[in-house]
Parts: sequence; structure tokens; C-alpha cells
Amino acid sequence: HKTLTKENFESISCMSTASSSESQHQGNVQACCSSLSLLFQPSSFSKKRIRPRYIGHNLELAHEVISDALTDRLNSKSKQNSRLLQILPSFVSIPRVRCLASRHLERWLQSPALAGLARALFSKIVTEIQYIDPPLPDDVELIENVLKMNLKSNQFSAHVENIKTIAKTIPTRAIAQQIFAHCLQWQPPSNANGARDHLQMLSSV
Repeated sequence: HKTLTKENFESISCMSTASSSESQHQGNVQACCSSLSLLFQPSSFSKKRIRPRYIGHNLELAHEVISDALTDRLNSKSKQNSRLLQILPSFVSIPRVRCLASRHLERWLQSPALAGLARALFSKIVTEIQYIDPPLPDDVELIENVLKMNLKSNQFSAHVENIKTIAKTIPTRAIAQQIFAHCLQWQPPSNANGARDHLQMLSSV
């Protein structure tokens, strides 16, 4: 009887120790998961903690290299395929890149194969224009390229919306004068539709 009691006692002790170890392990796992959840919460993530890879002269050099590469690509005889329009939005924060892209937007928007990607690129470009007075020369050219675009009637509404976005993004006197001067320019009688479009654009802005 004493031996049986001792064995029972040892069994109970082992079970208690195992249960304690398992509880401690589960507690560690829960604590780890809680820490990971806190770490990867969107609200706890701050871009300010990340050190920029390129700063100062190195940043300017990187922008120049990217702009030169895009210039060579646009001037090449190869077709402006969808892959190019897919990656361009990632680089339009660079003033020269968005200026270069704006020179080809009209053609891309009128291409059935590229129109969808071009519309997304168009919207991205106008939101990346920098609010600086006086505006950047590249952005001045960009806005002029956008204003001069002659798009189909089914794309006119999107065109007006993007011009309104430009006016809201850079509410400066220089940009307002540039937009109003374009909208108010005289149109010959043979282009009555163009004159009406300009007036509609002016009233919207």
C-alpha cells in the first residue's frame, strides 16, 4: 500500500510538472504572438524611422539615372508596351519622369491596348505634382502637356477631373493663370466643339 501511494505521488508530481511546463510554453507563445501583432500593426509603423537610402547628391544622381533610362526607352524604336506603363507610376514622384511621361500620355490614352493603364498613370501623375511657388519647370511643362491634350469625348470627363486635381494640388496664381489662359484662348469657328469643351473645362475648374 505504501509503495502504491508513493508511485501515485510520483505520477501526480510528474503530471503537475508537465502541466506547468506546457502552461509556461503556451504563455511564451502567446506573449510572442502578442509582441508580433503589436510590431506589425499599421498604426505602430512609422516611415520616419526608416533611413532613406539616397539623400543629397546621391538622390539627385539616382533621379538623373532613372530619367535618362526612361528617355532612352521612350526614344527607342520598340513599342511602348504595357509593362512600361505598369512600372511608370512607381517613378512619377521624380519630376523629370512625370514630365517625360506627360509628353506621351495623349498617345497612350488613345491606344485601346494601353488606355486603361494610361488612365491610372494620368491620375497618378497629377497627384504627384509638387506644391511649390514658383512651380518646378518640369511641372509647368507637364501641366501644359495635359492642357493641350486632344482626347476623345468619352475621355473628356476624366481629363477635366485631372485638371481640377492639378488646380487643387497647386492653388497658386501662376498655375491658375496657366489654366485659365489655356481655357480662354480663342478657337476658330470650325472648331466649335473644342471651344465648348474649353468653356466647360473653365467652369469646372
